Amino acid sequence: MLLIAWVYRQVFSCCFRIKNILFRPDDPHPEIVHASLLPWLWIGGVTGENTVDYTAEINSTIVYGMVVTTDWLDAVTNASPVAWKYLDPKSLEEKDFPSDGFVIEDDSNAEEPEVEDSEPDTNADHTE
Repeated sequence: MLLIAWVYRQVFSCCFRIKNILFRPDDPHPEIVHASLLPWLWIGGVTGENTVDYTAEINSTIVYGMVVTTDWLDAVTNASPVAWKYLDPKSLEEKDFPSDGFVIEDDSNAEEPEVEDSEPDTNADHTE
């Protein structure tokens, strides 16, 4: 009897996993911006000597087309009055959050410049 129960459990478990793999949606949140495309590596609030990391909380709410300002950060995090700072991904410097904020744009749809085909010229007399 235990063997039958064990086999039933294994078959059910395999069917459940296969169903989840084959029939899951492609991307449950396609509009959420990947963290590597954001203009910061870290974002946090500074009050006196204390620094609080809000990166995970903020990154999960960012979508394309929005403007991230200090007022928006205050509203999303419910933080007491703090000085917002971020870590610039290019210079790796901690900077004050800009007063006009960041516009989150989708650069993946931008047209890439065409690259000239650099094949050698096979025309021996170079006449056209």
